[in-house]
Amino acid sequence: MTITIDFDQTILIHTLAIKTYRIQYFAFFFTERNGTNSFALRGLRQPNSFKNMPVSKREKLITLARSRPGGRALKEKILDSARDCVDKYQFLYVISLHNERNSILKDLRIRWKGEGTFLFAKNRVISKALDGYRPNLDQIKPLLKSEPSSRRGIFFTNADIETVQTFFKDFQVDEYARAGATADKTITIPEGPLDFPFSLEATLRGLGLQTKLQKGVVHLLQETSLCKEGEILTPEQCRLLKLFGIQSAQFFVSVHAVWTDNQLEVLEN
Repeated sequence: MTITIDFDQTILIHTLAIKTYRIQYFAFFFTERNGTNSFALRGLRQPNSFKNMPVSKREKLITLARSRPGGRALKEKILDSARDCVDKYQFLYVISLHNERNSILKDLRIRWKGEGTFLFAKNRVISKALDGYRPNLDQIKPLLKSEPSSRRGIFFTNADIETVQTFFKDFQVDEYARAGATADKTITIPEGPLDFPFSLEATLRGLGLQTKLQKGVVHLLQETSLCKEGEILTPEQCRLLKLFGIQSAQFFVSVHAVWTDNQLEVLEN
């Protein structure tokens, strides 16, 4: 709806907008018609239209006084937890998680519930909690530095070294690789029909495969290498590996050092 009003009648705009047409939001658009200046009044939204509209995410109220998540309280909680575990358990292990997945780590915590505690936090927070608390605990700090493909942390328990190493050696879970991981082997898909529904044919073509629908069956037109050993996987390659059900990554835990009886021993992997 557009209402054009001559330039000398702009005083009537507010009356038309509020009383006559009951338009809540309006805008002025300067136009030129027949060589004379005029304004155009266009209704953008009416009050009744707001009842059925979804709430905009941009209109959320943000309390400026709210505190940041974590902060000092969380750090103090980690400090107290780390020191309590030192007093409670006999052994402290420095471990690293490879190809970490939250669901698997949750399962790991459940298996050791009541018998051990896993602690993962920033290195400076853990170092502050352990430095000077017991003899030789400060030597753990350089061992907590994580690598690009893994994350290091601390595992507290009363289980001896042999028990812990045996458990983690057997605890290995196959997982789908993520982008940025290194392919551990070359995977090739032969030419011919593929066990996919016809609706996925366009998706496979979009991921780089040369496919074609023949009588409702997806066919691969030529032998294709999904990945080569040693190369860095792209998001497209990871998606293809998951579609083909190939789990090329493995979650496992490495034990690097153990502290007990105020002595630190670095282990060979």
